[in-house]
Amino acid sequence: TPNPNSTPNHTPTPNPNSTPNHTPTPNPNSTPNHTPTPNPNSTPNHTPTPNPNSTPNHTPTPNPNSTPNHTPTPNPNSTPNHTPTPNPNSTPNHTPTPNPNSTPNHTPTPNP
Repeated sequence: TPNPNSTPNHTPTPNPNSTPNHTPTPNPNSTPNHTPTPNPNSTPNHTPTPNPNSTPNHTPTPNPNSTPNHTPTPNPNSTPNHTPTPNPNSTPNHTPTPNPNSTPNHTPTPNP
């Protein structure tokens, strides 16, 4: 059965919102009819409060631990004064205990 909505037998209903029959409602906030409220904090009307800690009015408190006034306490464990305790398990003094389950000394139990 032919489709009565297919071309050439179907005339679509016109869209009243399409060009050229639609006239959009003007936006009162769009240019040129909108005058924004001025921002009193924007340049040039805003004078920020000066920061008393900013250069040049701030003199930081000197750090007594900073160079050149700080002499660090030497670390007695640092090279060259530290002699580490030898590790008796390290090569060449450690002989590992053989693993009796490793090849070739392990004979697996047969699976009956």
